[in-house]
Amino acid sequence: MTPNQETQKPDEHASYVIAYNPVSGRKSSARSVAQIREQLVDLGHQVDVRQTNPPGPQAPIERHENDAQSILIVVGGDGTMAQLAQTSTRFLRTAFLGRGTANVLSIEFDLPKHSYRFIDFLNNARTTIKHAHGRINQSHPFLMMWSAGIDAEILIRTTQGLKNKLRKAAFVFSGIRALIDYTYPTFDVTCDQAKPIRGVWAIASRICHYGGPFRICPTRPAANQLMVLVYTKPGRWAALAMIWSIATGRIDQNKAFKRQLCQRVRLAYSDHKAPSQIDGDAIDFVVDDIDVSEESTNFMVTS
Repeated sequence: MTPNQETQKPDEHASYVIAYNPVSGRKSSARSVAQIREQLVDLGHQVDVRQTNPPGPQAPIERHENDAQSILIVVGGDGTMAQLAQTSTRFLRTAFLGRGTANVLSIEFDLPKHSYRFIDFLNNARTTIKHAHGRINQSHPFLMMWSAGIDAEILIRTTQGLKNKLRKAAFVFSGIRALIDYTYPTFDVTCDQAKPIRGVWAIASRICHYGGPFRICPTRPAANQLMVLVYTKPGRWAALAMIWSIATGRIDQNKAFKRQLCQRVRLAYSDHKAPSQIDGDAIDFVVDDIDVSEESTNFMVTS
C-alpha cells in the first residue's frame, strides 16, 4: 500500500450523494442511479440524488451542509467526473461508476462497471486513494490529463450525439476526418528546468492510462508529479505511427516520443495554436502552465 492509500471499513449507515449526468452513456446513467438508490435505501443508507448542471457559471451540483460527512457517488462519463473534480474535494470519499464512452478512470482504478457489482463494492472493505489534481493556468483542475494536438481535434469533431449513436466508433469516424485535413501546428513543451521540446502532440497526465485501456507510462505518477509525453514528428503518416504505437504499447520503440516526469510544464505556441483537451473534453482557452494542485479527491478503489 502506497503512502496516499488507506483502508476503510464498510459504512453500516452511510449518507450518500449520487450525482449523475442524464445524457451520459445513451441516457443509461438514470437507470443505474435508480438501481443504486433503491439498493442503498434497502440497506438502510441515506441517499440524496442530484442531477449535474450543464457546464457554465453555476455549480455542477447543489451544495448541502452535510456534504463533508457524505460519500459522493458519480454516475456518468469521465467528463462528468472531471466536472465534479473540485466539488468532490468537499466530500468524505468519492466513488465513480463509469457510464460514458471511454471510462478511463474506471480502468485506471479497476472499478466495477455494472450497478450490481458497484453495490457490493460500496458495501465491502475497500481502499481509498488520495488522488491529487492536476491544475491548468493556476486555476482550472483536472483529474486525468491535459493534451494538445490531433486527439483534441478529434474530440472537437465528436459531438455528444455522435458518441451516443456510435459509441467508441464515433472517435474512429472523427479521427479519419481529422487525419485528412489536420495541419499539425507545433508548440514548445518545457518540463521544470529542462530544455524545451518542440512537438505536434503532447500530454501531461496524472494517471497512466489514455483513451481507455492504453498505457502511456508503466506506473501512475507520484503524488506531486506529472507524466509528460511529447510527440515530435509532424504529418499524417507520422500521426498514424503515433496512434499505432500508443494502441500497441510500443511507445518506447518510437523515437519520436519524448517522455519526462516533472512538477511543472510551461507551453509556448506558434502563431497557429494547437487544439487542447482536458479529461476528454475539448477546451477553448490557451493553456500556458500546468502543475499539480494541493487539492485532491479521496477515490474509493478496489485495492
